[in-house]
Amino acid sequence: MSAPVVLDVTRSLSPKSILFPTGIDRVERAYIRHFLTKDAHFVARVGKAQTVFDREAMKALWERINGMTPWGKQDLRGFGRGFKGQVSSDIRRLSSINKVNIPNDFTYLNVGHTNLSDIPSLKAKHVVGMVHDLIPLTHPEFQTPASVERFKERIAAITKEATTLLVNSAHTKKSLENYLTKIGISREIVVNHLGIDPLPEVEPQTGQRPGFVILGSIEPRKNHALLLKVWEQFTEIPEEKRPLLHIIGRRGWLNEDVFKTLDTSPLMGRDIIEHPNLSDAEISAILRGANALLFPSFTEGYGLPLLEALSVQTPVIASDIPAFREIGGALSLYLNPYDASVWINEIKIHSKQVKSASVLPDLSNFSPPSWSEHFEKLDSILMGNLR
Repeated sequence: MSAPVVLDVTRSLSPKSILFPTGIDRVERAYIRHFLTKDAHFVARVGKAQTVFDREAMKALWERINGMTPWGKQDLRGFGRGFKGQVSSDIRRLSSINKVNIPNDFTYLNVGHTNLSDIPSLKAKHVVGMVHDLIPLTHPEFQTPASVERFKERIAAITKEATTLLVNSAHTKKSLENYLTKIGISREIVVNHLGIDPLPEVEPQTGQRPGFVILGSIEPRKNHALLLKVWEQFTEIPEEKRPLLHIIGRRGWLNEDVFKTLDTSPLMGRDIIEHPNLSDAEISAILRGANALLFPSFTEGYGLPLLEALSVQTPVIASDIPAFREIGGALSLYLNPYDASVWINEIKIHSKQVKSASVLPDLSNFSPPSWSEHFEKLDSILMGNLR
């Protein structure tokens, strides 16, 4: 790369993202890992100031984000603010060790949907931004009014300033093109499928009963309500043969009926188990041992859990939406996310099968998209911007 890149890491330095990383957080972390091997700089909004880090300072922060080095003590400005104070104190200490300035004629890269209103102040020669989805605009019923307004501001900022827009799927590209047409602007949009990190190599968690997994935050568009309805229909099955549902993910928003069911249903702890705080190794063990991953979302921009399941040869039963068909191809089963009866039928079928059964797709040769492929394409995109 012949010209400098400055990667925005504001999202990754948020205490909430450090403690409870989402899919977008994991993407930004992959970008940090990649650019730590490059001659790159990093920038984040910390409080009211833009803070610039060189590679050594970012490496030290990276070790803290990933638990390899403990966060330090709170300084005077961070005192009494708990973990948030520790994070901000270490950021100040590390950014002051090697005072750095953003180099001239740089490309600003933002993949985290944060810190977008301050792009003009950075005076980048090129701006490259990633749009993960447009769900708050296309499906506002699944969002709070405040989150919809925040997203409108963010998408307006990045589409106004960006030279190039990266998207994770052809489906997201189509949604973005429709949005840009409505506001009357044109931008280069490049599809670059996201990679996945290999799941930890652990022994599968299996039991006497067939097990199924839904993986992701518990929010309306993920359609947990359908699976709770489905599982109510399995009570007539003898307990030793009754399927077990693992709900892996933290509780989100606008899902009070689902939360009430999770708190009061007699199925909880017996036929349905909620796991809000599992490690990657624990998730890997459950996913590897499952009869199938269930992914009944109403809408998605991509679908990392689908690829993670296929990568460990766990079958996938997913909703029939464009993003899933794009990345899952012929190796996943696609169902109507509004029709509980078809889910009941397929879950019963998969409860009786083992992964080697002929009725199931052969996943042994599945090769998930890799981060190395993603970044090889990204480097070519950046080189094109920098010429």
